[in-house]
Formats: sequence, C-alpha cells, structure tokens
Amino acid sequence: MTNNALLSNEGDGRGYIYYVYRHIDPRTDELIYVGHGCRGRAWIHGSKRNCLRSQEHLDHLESMTLDGFVPTDWVYIEQQGLDKNSACRVEQEIIRLEKPRYNRPAGKKLLKVTPEIYDLCKALREDNNSYAVISEEVGLSPMTVYRALNNQTKNIGDTYGQ
Repeated sequence: MTNNALLSNEGDGRGYIYYVYRHIDPRTDELIYVGHGCRGRAWIHGSKRNCLRSQEHLDHLESMTLDGFVPTDWVYIEQQGLDKNSACRVEQEIIRLEKPRYNRPAGKKLLKVTPEIYDLCKALREDNNSYAVISEEVGLSPMTVYRALNNQTKNIGDTYGQ
C-alpha cells in the first residue's frame, strides 16, 4: 500500500487510470472509508455538492482538518493502475471484508431502490414496459431504474443482500 503516491497512467494507456483508496483516521487508525477513483478523487473533500460524499463522512474529514491533519495524512492508495471495473471489484471486496464506517451496509436502508422496488421494476420490465413507464410506477427517475436493472448501482440487483 502506498501513501501519497503520484498516480500515473500505468498499463497500456487504455483506461488504467483508476485506483482504490482508503481513508484512515490518523487519530485512531480507524478505516473510515474505501473508494475508487481517478485523478484527485481520494483527496477531495469540501461541500457535499462538490464531492458526493455523505454529510457524516464530510463532517469526519472536516474534524480531522480542524485537528491539523491534511488529506495526505488520511489517504492511502490500496491499488493503482486499474481499469474502472477492476477498481470497483477491489473496492467492493475490501468494503465487504472490512466494513468501513461510511461504507456500512446499514446505508442500504437509505437506498431509493429497495429489494421490493427492484423486484417490481424487474417484473414490469419483463412485461416489456419501458423505463419511463416503470419509473412513473415506482416513483423513481428512468435513469435510476435503468441503472438498477442493468447492475450499474451498488448493492442492487439479483445479488442484493448476499
């Protein structure tokens, strides 16, 4: 594992720009988050609008900043030089094994697409309904329905809860 590594385009240059990172609280050595990204994603913190982290995670990062730490103190690169699919697989495996605070499965309760809604969407799609019709039926956007039914959403699909 490398900390503060300069990320390069390893591989053959065809999309191997992704990495998997950990946020570890330097005050306690607690693993608080695992993610994947490219460029500066691992080091970004700030407003929720800008970086798509949960408010609790942002608050934790802010508390470390107020205690005098900087992102290079809590960001650790687990693997680099990956394509996006490989990075997602590595990220999910680490999350499953280590259950970081801000990647907790308890967050499933907050998902828009519950297992029941997923099953309904799947049944409606099998009846040849369009994503637009399904989205109106379940009260979600057509893109959310599309992503759920095409395994493009974390923790949703036929393997939900396994």
